[in-house]
Amino acid sequence: MRHIVAALLVVAFAAGCSLADPVAKRQRAVDDSKQRIAEYDDQLSKIADERKSVEGQADSDAKTARLAALAKEEEGLQAKKANEEAAIKGHESEIAAAAEAEAKAAAEKEAAEKEAMAKEAADKEAAAKAAADKETAEKAAVEKAAADKAAAEKAEADRIAAEKGAGEKEGADKAAAEKAAADKAAAEKAAAEKAEADKTAAEKAAAEKAAADKAAADKAAADKAAAAPAVEAPPADKAAPKETLKNADTGPYQLFEERYAAVIKDVRSALLKR
Repeated sequence: MRHIVAALLVVAFAAGCSLADPVAKRQRAVDDSKQRIAEYDDQLSKIADERKSVEGQADSDAKTARLAALAKEEEGLQAKKANEEAAIKGHESEIAAAAEAEAKAAAEKEAAEKEAMAKEAADKEAAAKAAADKETAEKAAVEKAAADKAAAEKAEADRIAAEKGAGEKEGADKAAAEKAAADKAAAEKAAAEKAEADKTAAEKAAAEKAAADKAAADKAAADKAAAAPAVEAPPADKAAPKETLKNADTGPYQLFEERYAAVIKDVRSALLKR
């Protein structure tokens, strides 16, 4: 029982919704008008049949009155049918207008939906492109930052290497300069020492030669004196008293350089004047 009640409520609700729809109301009115027209046509058919039957009767006042009544009734039914047909035309015109409006609204709705879908697709595509462009830009920025960092690191490494190379070259040049200076100093010292040794040897040789020359001269003088004729000795009584001969006093022992210092000095002066 409860199921039946629920079903009736659903049907009543659906009918109410249909009646609430203007198009449904007009369609219902058209159907009602057609139903009434059908009833009017049935009545008119009956009137026509009766008129044929009455017309077959003998002329009489009753026949005339009945035909007049049937004509009047037929006229009334035709008027009602015409009204219903006019109402149907009006309702159908309104239904067509409503259908056209509904179709137009549906078309506009569909166009709006299509436009909205197209806009949504365009917005989605634009968003996807913006995201792709952003990703590309971010990737390019990351790559540029990495390249700039690598370039900066390489530049710093090159700078450090250049500074290190310059420092090493400076050290090598300094060491080479110091070695060259040391070599030059050693060469100058060796040359000075050789020059001093050569000078000393030359002075010594000159002194020795001067001493030898003097000794030779002294010897030559002695030899010359010894070779001269002897002088006659004075008488004994007049002769000088003999003295004991002594070796020449040569003084304390001296080195060659000390004994001939004056000679060496003279020779050195002579060499310097040259």
